Amino acid sequence: MNRLSLMVLALTMSSPTLLAGVVENYNFKENHTGYTLYFKQINDNEARLMQLNIDNNDTEIVIPSVVKDTYGYEFKVTAIGQLYDEKYNDKNIDFNDANLYPSIFGDVSDCPNYIKSLTIPESVKTIWPSAFSGSLKNGYGLGCKSLTIPSNVTEIGAGAFKYAKFEQVAIPDAVKNIYKETFDHCVNLKSINLGNGVEKIWDDAFRDIANNAEIHIDAVTPPQISKYAFSSNGYKAKVFVPYGTSEDYRSKWSVFSNLEFVEMEPGQTSGVTVGKAPAELHVECNHRNLYATAASVIRIYSISGTLVHSGSGVVNVSLPAGVYLVKSGTDVMKILVQ
Repeated sequence: MNRLSLMVLALTMSSPTLLAGVVENYNFKENHTGYTLYFKQINDNEARLMQLNIDNNDTEIVIPSVVKDTYGYEFKVTAIGQLYDEKYNDKNIDFNDANLYPSIFGDVSDCPNYIKSLTIPESVKTIWPSAFSGSLKNGYGLGCKSLTIPSNVTEIGAGAFKYAKFEQVAIPDAVKNIYKETFDHCVNLKSINLGNGVEKIWDDAFRDIANNAEIHIDAVTPPQISKYAFSSNGYKAKVFVPYGTSEDYRSKWSVFSNLEFVEMEPGQTSGVTVGKAPAELHVECNHRNLYATAASVIRIYSISGTLVHSGSGVVNVSLPAGVYLVKSGTDVMKILVQ
């Protein structure tokens, strides 16, 4: 082996950096400790996060809500995703076809493993197909343990979080479709909150999630469901549905023998005893105003089990006098408003 070969070998073995390919056709970029973000201008006011390059293990990714060009003009970040050829425009995105779009991790397929936490800003409206997808063959997937999807998101594309390793996720009320393979092979996913806007769940959307997972659905009318939406290699799940709707869900989702339907009764949600305040959920009540904070979606139910309000992360709402159940994930509190 010659000297040049030895030098190349030494550099390759000693470098801790995860090198990605050359990024082309981007308009702005931001350098952060441990990662670099590349953006594509959508129009005069908006931009899209098109690629994320990661340099270090256990990286905490914060996607900004606004980016600036070299002249100081601001662009709101409203989309996350990449085209195979960024020379083309990003109109008419097919959100139900993961094969048409690559992940935002570029040429380094193990990048998502190194993400310790991921913050997506409220400015984001669409997450494109395959955006945060990993690889089953190599065991790569988005490494953070939980994920909060902003309340303004209306579209989450097919395969967007395929092979992710998070344990819980909440889908905003504005999302109508859970497309093909969106959470496929998220084998650690054990807590799912679906907003009241979901109308259809497509094939393999929740294929092979964690065994004994809990799925919470606020929709009074059962969403239309594809034959293989909850296809499984043996996992079972409990589906918590609004008060008085369990028979309707059992009838319309009868194809899935691995699902057990449980109505959300007053005083009990997700099998958690109401009473002691959990550490993850904080609630204050001042006269008729209720203020709550949590790491995931917060839902407020009347004592009869009717959903009266929901929000992501922080809720500040005025309520009529009465007793309410405040829920976030598997945490529940009973609150008297007077």
